[in-house]
Amino acid sequence: MCVRYRFTNQGLEIVKAGVPIDCPELNRGLLEPVLTRFQGKFYLTIRSDEKGMFCQSNDGLEFVPPTIWCWEDGSPIGNKNTQQHWINLGDRLYLSYTRENGANNHVFRNRAPIYSARFDVTKGCLIADTEFPLLPELGARMGNFETISSGEGSVFLIGAEWMQPVGCEQYGSDNSLWFLQIHK
Repeated sequence: MCVRYRFTNQGLEIVKAGVPIDCPELNRGLLEPVLTRFQGKFYLTIRSDEKGMFCQSNDGLEFVPPTIWCWEDGSPIGNKNTQQHWINLGDRLYLSYTRENGANNHVFRNRAPIYSARFDVTKGCLIADTEFPLLPELGARMGNFETISSGEGSVFLIGAEWMQPVGCEQYGSDNSLWFLQIHK
């Protein structure tokens, strides 16, 4: 559920609360929501153990039911059980995520590489031919990452190689911290 607050002399005051976002078919529910505003609408990407999902809203409080992340042909992108973050670059909206790709099964929960693809707001899907890796797969998991808007037409992505399980360094990881700046 999204809630709108305001600051008062006594602290935070609830102005309005939205409707809970629910997916009863999921075993453990939804977690780690990430919200952005783009072209007058609000978009929420949400993690679950089983699949990555998103939903949209006109007011940031009342969201349509979540939809699984898919490519424009309707096939699922293959992400689950890890974070997803928005990259808002002026007139384009992208999603950053990890997913199973057939070559990253040695990485815990397929949490590397970190990809990005453009989100088609009209069709509600990712555009497959815009996908590219933001951070490489070097054996270590990278699923706990963050994107931060600079406010000046660029976005920063920050990630760290989590050196588990033992032996992941055989693929090239060395406990690096990654700091990437993405421009329009």
